[in-house]
Amino acid sequence: MGLNLQSNSKIEALLSMMIRVGVISAVYPERHSARVVFPEDGNNTSYELKVLCRNSLKNRDYQMPDLGEDALCLFLSEGIEDGFILGSFYTGEVTPPSANQDERKVEFSDGAYVVYNRQSSTLDVVIGDTKIHATKSTINAETSSAITVKASSITIQGGSSVTVIAPQVTIQAPQTEITGNVVIGGALSQGTGSGGGNATFAGSVQAQGDVTAGNISLTGHIHTAPHGDTTPPK
Repeated sequence: MGLNLQSNSKIEALLSMMIRVGVISAVYPERHSARVVFPEDGNNTSYELKVLCRNSLKNRDYQMPDLGEDALCLFLSEGIEDGFILGSFYTGEVTPPSANQDERKVEFSDGAYVVYNRQSSTLDVVIGDTKIHATKSTINAETSSAITVKASSITIQGGSSVTVIAPQVTIQAPQTEITGNVVIGGALSQGTGSGGGNATFAGSVQAQGDVTAGNISLTGHIHTAPHGDTTPPK
């Protein structure tokens, strides 16, 4: 029994040197490494330790701890001279950003966050006033500023309809082509001031109201003829 207790004591002592909890005291972002201080060990500080990551070859992950963050470390046989920072953990007044086990959430110090809920299959990205909400079938984007999309070619395809709601819509292009029918519920103006151009129609033109050019009315003007005035066109 004494041999077992002695053996257990050695194992516990060895594990206490291999697995230790400390606080991040210095970070080296360019090398993805950091130093850790151990307050319970007389503020003894480790050598520069590699921060563990998911991938580092074909896929490369990057995520650095912050100064003052709790760290769980694994040391090799050389002691605190060689080892790894396995990660951090929640303790004391520092609480997780979510209490939902169906969520995977990353929250940043500036208030931005990314969260996916596997139960509702929803993805939310929030950066200040910009909010993106996505489900299996819809995407909603909201921002207090402007949304800019730049690409060599952009295609927007709606299964049933596409609706644009805005106080004003401006299309800046040397040429705009509409291949289907066009229905305009309000007024139509061609050109502004003296910058107007010509209008060409391949088919006939029908107007339910009057057509005017300057002060001349198509339905109200009268031609003067040798045998008297003619009636307006009908």
